[in-house]
Amino acid sequence: MDARLTAGRRANALERDASGEYDVLADLAARHTGDEILARDEKRRAWADDVRALLRRVALQRDPADVSRLASLERAMSAADRAAFDREKRLLGLLDLLGEGWWGEV
Repeated sequence: MDARLTAGRRANALERDASGEYDVLADLAARHTGDEILARDEKRRAWADDVRALLRRVALQRDPADVSRLASLERAMSAADRAAFDREKRLLGLLDLLGEGWWGEV
């Protein structure tokens, strides 16, 4: 019951246009293209690019410092992020080398 009341309150608090109608597209645009959202997305893209560059260095050089840094990054990643980067590791031949859960051993 509480969830329904909360959802109803949220719906009533939504901005409405001059005619009193709720504009779904305007709401979606505000929630997904605001400066804060775009900055967060850009930061996330930069982080992912850094991880990909690190994966390439590990694949090419196997530098222990890079492997250690990769392990600390993977420990902090969510399961979804690790799964996304498993594809990158597979393409670089690292998944066979490192396996899954390898960061817990380093």
